Amino acid sequence: MKQLPRSRFRWKQLGTGLLFVSPWLIGFAAFVIYPLVYNIYLGFTEFSGFGEPTWIGTDNYERLVRDDLFWRSLYNTLYYTLLAVPIGVVAALVLALGHELADQRDADLPSGDRTTVGATGVRALVCIYLAT
Repeated sequence: MKQLPRSRFRWKQLGTGLLFVSPWLIGFAAFVIYPLVYNIYLGFTEFSGFGEPTWIGTDNYERLVRDDLFWRSLYNTLYYTLLAVPIGVVAALVLALGHELADQRDADLPSGDRTTVGATGVRALVCIYLAT
């Protein structure tokens, strides 16, 4: 078998790698990059979904900053993200750790009790969700 020069071999490897990665790159560009860029563009236009978008500059964002509902929604989102999510994660981890420690101590729990311990984590998350 004839050996390719080192630089040519590297280019061949690069081409093979790009060939394998290209479906993911195409999907990422089509389903992430394009919608993101298009939505940023639409943020600077007035567009009802029909017809052509009309360029209005930063008017949408100026109106957004003056809207009380926006600020309330932002507050609720930050509140939920910074409080409810970490509390739920910590509660689930504590329950999972307690269940693991019970297993390590060879606690012979009947299967119904194991279900109850596992359901407690789900119940805690549902309660946190309903409380917020």
